[in-house]
Amino acid sequence: MGIEAKLLDRVVACVTSLHPAWIVPVFIVAAYGPWIVKKDPWWIAKRVISIVTSVVSMGVVLVGITTQFTMSMTLGIIPAWIAWIATAGIITALHQFLSMPMWYILPFLVLCCAGCGVAGTPHSIVISVLSQTNTKIAAEHTTEPKMEKMSPLHSRKKEGRLSKLSTQTGRCKTCIQILIEMFRDNLWNMMYAKKSKYYKASDPKMGMPDNKFPKELWMHVNGIGTNGADAKMNCREIYEMFGRPVDLLHNPTDGMLLDLLECIAGKTGLMHFGVIEPRKLLMEKLAENLKGAKAKGITKIVLIAHSQGTIITGNAISNLGENDKELAELMKELLEVYIFAGCAHHMPDNVKHLEYLSNRGDVVAWLGHLFPKLLAPIWRNTWGKPLFFCDEGVSHIEPTLWGHSLAPHYLQQMKNGKFAKSKLASEYMLLDNAQKKKGE
Repeated sequence: MGIEAKLLDRVVACVTSLHPAWIVPVFIVAAYGPWIVKKDPWWIAKRVISIVTSVVSMGVVLVGITTQFTMSMTLGIIPAWIAWIATAGIITALHQFLSMPMWYILPFLVLCCAGCGVAGTPHSIVISVLSQTNTKIAAEHTTEPKMEKMSPLHSRKKEGRLSKLSTQTGRCKTCIQILIEMFRDNLWNMMYAKKSKYYKASDPKMGMPDNKFPKELWMHVNGIGTNGADAKMNCREIYEMFGRPVDLLHNPTDGMLLDLLECIAGKTGLMHFGVIEPRKLLMEKLAENLKGAKAKGITKIVLIAHSQGTIITGNAISNLGENDKELAELMKELLEVYIFAGCAHHMPDNVKHLEYLSNRGDVVAWLGHLFPKLLAPIWRNTWGKPLFFCDEGVSHIEPTLWGHSLAPHYLQQMKNGKFAKSKLASEYMLLDNAQKKKGE
């Protein structure tokens, strides 16, 4: 038997010994491999690196949020690095003295801390419930917008999907490629099935009738799991705190699971096949407002973003002034950006003023703003770029606070005197705010 025949027998033996589940990835590689390598030789490597670094970074995030337990117990007076060491000591002590396995202690603490990092401590949850009584009036001015019922194939149905897939750029596609792209595009359309909408503060349904600061334009981009009524209520809360009517770019919710997939798509580039609608709409409205500001006598544009809205904002302002010198100059002259619970992968310094505001016990903020700077270069997206929050932005971290929601865990805490050094609190918060007077 010749060498070639032996090699062929060896290959056949290896293939037949594989588990049937391996057939799918083998066929995917066979179908897409040549085209991917031709288009970008590093395409696969970039995604593998992004997946690996994202998994490692998520471990850092979960360990990091667990250190908040120690930081809160010490009332935030210790440095962050001591909190990391002390937390490791506490876990080790529990393991030794309680004779409990480490794989019981660590997951339990991580789950508890991650839960508090979203919902807040029992004390903050009580504050959240009480604060809702102060914002019930906003519900009377807001109505849930009727969302269009759209097919999962919504945006591309009219284009003739199979025809387009089989004739793109003159390359012949196999049935496997067509099925993969149909699955991919259906997932993409499911994730963004609801259209983003832009609501002007002048709309009577927004419930913000008075504008004592006509030379300022304020905008808000909401985070995950926020329906239209809740987003408008948050805008109303901002209006009552600062006296400025707020335009809303509503990032609609498609359910918590799909919202999280959208965050992954926006942050890392995985499952990312184009510019998403919320980012596109934000870029359009920012460009429109910036270019029309001087004609309307507007001297300042303030953008407040929260949670997933910070990913949308980071991507939008990164791309906005790239090919437009006029817009780049207007952003430096007029635009102020305030990032609450920043989880973006890239936050540039191409604006007039930039601030990051995070509770140290906010698990979502650990995905971006609070992620350890020493480890930030490790986390790579599919474009090969590391996690980056520019140093030009002013950072405000409350070391003892937990929770992720905008109104109870951030705005209410600002009313109570937290984040006092932020420009929002020191310059924009209304002086007749009783809680601010009490703080002074």
